Amino acid sequence: MDFARAMGASSAIIDKVMRRTVNRTATWIRTRLGRQLSAETGLTLRAILTVLGVSPSRRGSNQNKDKVTAVLFLRRKSGQVSASNLGRARQTRTGVTVGKHRFDGAFVAERGGKRKVFKRRGDDRLPIYEPGIDIQAAFETVVGDLDVGQVISYMQRIFRRDLLFELERHGNR
Repeated sequence: MDFARAMGASSAIIDKVMRRTVNRTATWIRTRLGRQLSAETGLTLRAILTVLGVSPSRRGSNQNKDKVTAVLFLRRKSGQVSASNLGRARQTRTGVTVGKHRFDGAFVAERGGKRKVFKRRGDDRLPIYEPGIDIQAAFETVVGDLDVGQVISYMQRIFRRDLLFELERHGNR
């Protein structure tokens, strides 16, 4: 912030740059965590990123106007990557195979125009659910190992770059 004030940036420009910086940092963290989770669990990055989400910071959406926040979260409460997101599902005699993963007793059906994998609870026709691979424990260890110093360094670098861009764009430099 001192750097921004020294450069003569208005508070509106600082707010805009800070919001953009926080959103880019959250997306960067999402990608980093996805890569580490992918390496740890053996799942593809594409499948992992379907479960990791970022709630971006928007202008005027914060309750407290002094704080700019973006939230990184696990989309499903169960912390599972659904079988449908692991790759192309193939129906077999014993169940469904998706990549190198097998789901015994499962079946492939179309829902919402997409082929999805389902499994029945018990012997009845209904209810059905989407089976998946649990990544909650791996997620917690990867988040625990996150280097905060590296995140702050990245955030400062992005803030300086975007601030200089905005100042040049508005002719304040």
